[in-house]
Amino acid sequence: MSTMKYSKERCSGSLFALGVVVVLAPGGVLAGPRWCYTDQPGAIFCDDIDRYCINAPPDPNEACLPEGDGCVKNNGAARAVWKSLTCGAQVNIDESLTCVPTEGSQVASEPFSLGMPNQGDGQLGWNTVGLATDINRIFGGSSDAVLGTDASPLILQFVMNNGPTVDKLTHANVFFELSLYDSMTSVDDRAPTDYVFSPYCETACAPDYGAAREIPMICQQDVPPAGCPPIASAPHHSSIAVGAHAYLDKDPCHCTDPVLSSATNEHLAVFDGYKWWTLPASFTGEGDFVMRSQANIVRMTITSTMFKVEMTAEEPEPDEYSWCEIPRDYLGPFNRLHMGFGQACLIDSGSWACANEPTGERRYKCIKGNLGAGRPAFDNVTLYGGEGHTLPAPIGACCGTGGGCTDGLTDYECETEQGGVWQGPNTICLGTLCCREPFADADGDNDVDAEDFAVFQRCLTLGGGNVPAGCGCFDVGPDGFPDGDIDLDDFLAFLDCGSGPSVAFVSADHPNCPPSIEATTWFYEDWESYASGEETGVAWPIQSGAGMAFFLEGGIYGPKCMGGAKSGIRRNYHDLLPHIQAAGGGAGKTSVNGTDEAPLVFEAAYTLKSPIDTARSQDFFWDLAKGMDSAPRRVSGIGTPHNVLAFGAFTAYNGLPGVGYREGLMYYDGQNWFHHQTTLRHAAGWNFLTVVIRATTVHITYYDEALSNGIQHLTVPRAYTGDFSTMGINADTCVARVNGSDGYKLSGGVFLPQ
Repeated sequence: MSTMKYSKERCSGSLFALGVVVVLAPGGVLAGPRWCYTDQPGAIFCDDIDRYCINAPPDPNEACLPEGDGCVKNNGAARAVWKSLTCGAQVNIDESLTCVPTEGSQVASEPFSLGMPNQGDGQLGWNTVGLATDINRIFGGSSDAVLGTDASPLILQFVMNNGPTVDKLTHANVFFELSLYDSMTSVDDRAPTDYVFSPYCETACAPDYGAAREIPMICQQDVPPAGCPPIASAPHHSSIAVGAHAYLDKDPCHCTDPVLSSATNEHLAVFDGYKWWTLPASFTGEGDFVMRSQANIVRMTITSTMFKVEMTAEEPEPDEYSWCEIPRDYLGPFNRLHMGFGQACLIDSGSWACANEPTGERRYKCIKGNLGAGRPAFDNVTLYGGEGHTLPAPIGACCGTGGGCTDGLTDYECETEQGGVWQGPNTICLGTLCCREPFADADGDNDVDAEDFAVFQRCLTLGGGNVPAGCGCFDVGPDGFPDGDIDLDDFLAFLDCGSGPSVAFVSADHPNCPPSIEATTWFYEDWESYASGEETGVAWPIQSGAGMAFFLEGGIYGPKCMGGAKSGIRRNYHDLLPHIQAAGGGAGKTSVNGTDEAPLVFEAAYTLKSPIDTARSQDFFWDLAKGMDSAPRRVSGIGTPHNVLAFGAFTAYNGLPGVGYREGLMYYDGQNWFHHQTTLRHAAGWNFLTVVIRATTVHITYYDEALSNGIQHLTVPRAYTGDFSTMGINADTCVARVNGSDGYKLSGGVFLPQ
């Protein structure tokens, strides 16, 4: 059987023989083609790490130059591709890994390789690449995931080294993982890393040897270590992984060998969707899969029911080649690629729940690296082959042509099959205003006549007051947008739509009849339009305290709450006036409010740091306010009216029972804070919030990316029922970080004059 072989000559040989035009940069330095360009031009994803320099060549197919600025690393560019979603563990390009090839170099293709921190004094974490866009580019149509089949195998290949020092892979915990992100549930499945602890090694090995620590041991492996639940009851996962995994060591103290007083695994490890295996295990194949100090070329070929793992170690000479074939437990598609080590929790010995946790809740945490692990290096990561696959579409509310609303439909089912208007993923009919076309056809009989006018009359608010229930579709305002009443403007619009009894309404015959209103999004903040943190601070200036900290790292990833326990109150605000006046129906208006028939909808997301106890002890909340008012931060503020509504994580408010953290979302109604610890529970990672503001109530929808608490709903009253002109992002102690927030959105509502 032939071995895999990767050599630098493949990248640095005769370029002319490949038909590649070479370019000399200023000073005569050769700007060569990238390995991905010459070796993997049709890959779904390929990263040779060789364009992450300060001044990358303008041609995207050329690698960075081997000297000058071309040899100056750009970690920000690398992290924009390999996004750190948990624990803050980020990829690094280290100068010791770059530029000038030497004997023992960790670079497979010049000039760069990518380091992944694994040191014992640092946190392990995940770095993620979303594949859906690249999959669609390769396969077209509606493909948003990829399958490995017998006819079209899917192949993942990478080069793995020890990093700048030798003999580190045997202590490392870093692997590549293909997984499925389910947009219908917002669940990003992953290979399990839950664990039990070894004995405290210094005590277990006394008096001779042992590190002064207890060491994690992964439970969900072929033969679990002592203290784990039975493997037969372990959960299955939508993932396949391969790499270095020292925490599979079931005797990590190594009391008889002082040199190995930390978790050690010199063999390549794989995860099949159900169990971790240390190769070669008992699978069909050859070789022992020992990871060496120089290049270890790993290839994983995924077919319909099997996956083949191959590894060529280029040291010692001659190359060592190992292979084996493993049955797949997870047989489905993939749309994400991860590198690193996922969050984990201490496992309960009697079940696969986290230890000391309420049923159904998982308190994930970011665990420390292993002693002696260092920073392994990776190069030439590529994914190619496979078959395109279309995942089930997200579902949401659908407004029908007759004005009704139906929950649980996809975009296609709603708009193509039923001719309706889809309201977006995870939306529900509760709080959604659906109007007939035309808006004046109150009884849905396809004409506008006296019967419809009788309904319209009962909705008039000429004497003042809010728009009555069931009348919101008549509030089209003077220019086709709701203005919070049903008056002469709406009456004139009704007349423009009149067709007469049993005369079918035809829009071409009524050019002045305004279209049915829809709750359009008029404010959206995704942090992508700012060139610097300073520019962000201009758009979101500080009102009080130290304010938020904004970070640019390959594009803004939202504000973070930073600082210590005494860093004080913070509020940054954003003026909504320009957005209101730029919106349809907003000209000359200065504020916005929600009504029963035209609710104001606020949406946002934030990511709370693991573990869940840390997530519960964080302070980051949004508010909608009149002018520069803000929610109170202390007990002295209880019962004091403010022109503001607020919602988010707010542990620092100590006016409620409980010590140390708040388990659920906090809501400020304009007079008091309320803690919804059982109905709107936090989770570590991304939490998604939708707030529907009506005349006297607020409906809150709250869920996390893993749906660990389900999709939670709660309706609460408003004490402050006035309008809003600013949005605020707030914090207090910042004793623990909110890792980021994103996707602030305002839609609907009624725009009001000053």
